[in-house]
Amino acid sequence: MLKEFKPTILFLLKFGLIFGVGSLIYGSYINNYRQLDPPQPDAFTLWVAKQSNSILQTFGYEADLWYPETEPIVVIYIKGFEDDNVSFYEGCNGMNIMILFVAFVFAFGNRYKQMLWFLPAGLVAIHIFNLFRLLSLSIMATLSHSIFHFTHKYAFTGVIYAFVLFLWYLWATKFGKPSASEE
Repeated sequence: MLKEFKPTILFLLKFGLIFGVGSLIYGSYINNYRQLDPPQPDAFTLWVAKQSNSILQTFGYEADLWYPETEPIVVIYIKGFEDDNVSFYEGCNGMNIMILFVAFVFAFGNRYKQMLWFLPAGLVAIHIFNLFRLLSLSIMATLSHSIFHFTHKYAFTGVIYAFVLFLWYLWATKFGKPSASEE
């Protein structure tokens, strides 16, 4: 009976190991910034916030960044809407979902040549999708607190996970499974 479930068990073990190790490394990275006095946002979150701010400015918004000295966050505010700013925490940068994506791709298949292009392409796609999410949320914050809260908490969370599920689907059905000649 165990032989029947061996592929599933191996997948779950690989997935759990890769996701667990990736999360521990990322958590350690984040804690280094939280322990600073004063706490500072991590470099990746800062990079994502700066990109979001630059794109907002490209679209004509007078946006700027602010770094509170009491929390490890970056705040984007748009001129005229300073009370409706958006705070970027480490969870906003997309890294957690990227770790989840990498864990699945590695756990699912052994097609390493395919992974050499699929993983970077997927990570870039997730990053771009996340930037779109952050830009949309920044603009929604200027429109309505209730719209912002709903889209942040529910709509965009569901949409970004659906996007990653789509990438996983592509990997599992198109790129990660061996072709007939490789079997």
